[in-house]
Amino acid sequence: MIRRLRLSAVSLFLVAALAAVASGVVRGSENVTMALITKIIQDVTKKSPAAEWAPAAKGQILIAGDQVRTGKQSLAVIKFTDQSIMRLRELSELSLGAEGPHGALVKTIQLKSGGIGFDVIKQQNEQFRLTSPTSVASIRGTRGSWCGGQGSDTLLVIHGLVNLKNLISGKDVDVAGGFIG
Repeated sequence: MIRRLRLSAVSLFLVAALAAVASGVVRGSENVTMALITKIIQDVTKKSPAAEWAPAAKGQILIAGDQVRTGKQSLAVIKFTDQSIMRLRELSELSLGAEGPHGALVKTIQLKSGGIGFDVIKQQNEQFRLTSPTSVASIRGTRGSWCGGQGSDTLLVIHGLVNLKNLISGKDVDVAGGFIG
């Protein structure tokens, strides 16, 4: 019974987040509801543009500009308004960004350190980008993982196709399912 109530509360938050996103005609990089934290294990903290780092909570809504990080032996699962899922691994930190008009939103996840697993749902006219200090990965309808740190990144594509661009050399390559970039 309690589990159903929790699931209903999470679903209600997600529906509210979707309604908030759908109601905006033009989006900037602030106040765009992007996702919901659906699972927390151990030490997960969140920082918004107007606040300092604080413990994150299951069901907490994430907007553009928010940052999430995990401690040792910790995990956070983030579900986006388009039903895409991101798993933030231990000792990782990311920030969320969004820009563009309704129906052509560009979601940007900047991995500052650590690693993430992703399952991105393909959306009509919308883009999902994973960035780091050295690379940009453009993702649509793809499942895989991304690890970064110390000037190098590793992209593992399980399913789908990712365009990976190295920001230092300017070269880009398409990485298909079953390959590493």
